[in-house]
Amino acid sequence: LVGDRELGPEGGFDGTPDYWMHQTDKGDRILFDVGPLACDHLPAHGHADLSQVTATIAGRDAIVDTGNFEYEAGDMRVYCRSTSAHNVMQLDDREQCDVWSSFRMGRRGHPGDLHRGELADHQWCSVVHDGFGCPTGRIVLGSNASWTIVDWFSQLAGDTMATSRLHWHPDWVGVRLLLDTSVEPSLPVISLGGTDTLTISIGSGETMVLSMKDGALVE
Repeated sequence: LVGDRELGPEGGFDGTPDYWMHQTDKGDRILFDVGPLACDHLPAHGHADLSQVTATIAGRDAIVDTGNFEYEAGDMRVYCRSTSAHNVMQLDDREQCDVWSSFRMGRRGHPGDLHRGELADHQWCSVVHDGFGCPTGRIVLGSNASWTIVDWFSQLAGDTMATSRLHWHPDWVGVRLLLDTSVEPSLPVISLGGTDTLTISIGSGETMVLSMKDGALVE
């Protein structure tokens, strides 16, 4: 275990070292999976969900996990365990882990350095993993007005297509969110300075510069 994984609920975790949570005053909640994608002693039930986020809004499931669908071997079983079935970034058609049949898993990625902190009215958490053969990171920032998710990767040769997916619960199809205009959001602006720094700027004027090494944040 690395970084802040030993922290309890007061550090933004839900009581386990594998999830970080942010909840607004209204009860909207985002859950950030910063743990491994499978138990070492039972990887057969693992899915390609390194760095996944799920969320509830207004007491309803909003951004959701695709689930299992079935346990019988077949295309849907393979899809539901795949990277594209989860709320994560995918590089080209690379997979975070190799799965086949109903309960088979071979190579798999692992989470690395984990960090978290606060900036103005935002809390944040970041983690990297090696599932695509290169450092791949995600940072999630939360305030009462917004959630921001930023993904990055490094040290991968050639042109690469990066796709970040969010799977919305079917009940939200065609639903328009009514924003609370009484809240003036201080939306963060995040920029990468080459491979050395990640800068977070809040609308209130506060800025934080985080150092990076080999594609991962460092203290």
